[in-house]
Amino acid sequence: MVAGALTQRDMREAKAAIAETSNSATIPAVQGTNTFGGVGVRGEGLSGVLGNSSGATGQGVYGNNSSAGDGVLGDSQGGAAIRGRSFGPTGVGVHGEHFEGGYGGQFKGGRAQLRLVPSSRTGRPGGTHSKGELYMDSNAALFVCVKGGSPGRWRKISTTAV
Repeated sequence: MVAGALTQRDMREAKAAIAETSNSATIPAVQGTNTFGGVGVRGEGLSGVLGNSSGATGQGVYGNNSSAGDGVLGDSQGGAAIRGRSFGPTGVGVHGEHFEGGYGGQFKGGRAQLRLVPSSRTGRPGGTHSKGELYMDSNAALFVCVKGGSPGRWRKISTTAV
């Protein structure tokens, strides 16, 4: 390619591909910016983009959109578009939170908006639980925790056949 023949897209992709290493809590190791409505950082392969954070308040991967778009977007042709996993005795796989009075989570689906995978056991769960948890047993009976504790206070949700 002849010098000076770079397109705006070439320059944006080159800027996004610059990688740094950082030990700072406020400076990211890799940062990609695209102000033209495209992708700031793009990765391909087994782990297209891998982010790690060892801090209790840090994020391995952070996405932000200062306008009305998505902070993080995942697309899939058959698997999970975005998968959250948590290992250890506490934590959650996916956490949604809204600070301005909106929804913490919103779900839309052609088959159903939400699917709970039934437990392998019948009846309410044992162990320590928190108020607001939903639980489905192996018979598809749905329970809601109305008071946290061990095992908490549970109510079975009654339904009528349709």
